[in-house]
Amino acid sequence: MSNETFLHLPAEVWLHILALATEDCSPVALACAEWPQYQPIVDPFSDIRHFWRDARSFSLVNKHWNTLGTDLLYGCVSVEQHFDMLHGVLARHGAAKLVRAVRLSSTRFDRNRIMLAHCPSVQTIVLPDVPPYADLPWISNSPETPLGIHFPTLKYIYWTETQVSNGLLRQLVDASPNLEGALSRRHKQSQ
Repeated sequence: MSNETFLHLPAEVWLHILALATEDCSPVALACAEWPQYQPIVDPFSDIRHFWRDARSFSLVNKHWNTLGTDLLYGCVSVEQHFDMLHGVLARHGAAKLVRAVRLSSTRFDRNRIMLAHCPSVQTIVLPDVPPYADLPWISNSPETPLGIHFPTLKYIYWTETQVSNGLLRQLVDASPNLEGALSRRHKQSQ
């Protein structure tokens, strides 16, 4: 196959190739992997920095790959990473439709709700454990407040249960008709 043939591949094919190249560290790919019955729950965002580095590298190749790399980068977002900037981009530039995996904040449910409101096409949601020595009473709003959003594409939930997170989990499950799996564990200090 000549180089000229490769240049004329449709963007969807290139995006699929780039997604395959990053699937060993992609939260979307890791969440879709087979769930072993007796294995510990693995956070699909555990290698997110590697994923972001690779996707950013693709975006530096040329203008065409920049668009594809951007699609990959916005495919997996974290509420705790540069929230204000991310919120602005998702709200103004339509990048929210690209989001496939979201790592929520274990302490900022107000930010979680804002992010979820922007990303109805999310496929994977992760709520990590509360950091050691975190003081849960400073969480800014109750997860019992109704979401009012439906998640028709949500397939996987990785969840750490705390006293304040259970209400949001129930709402997510109720709002996700195509949910294939929900893995839940208790907060380490609750065990």
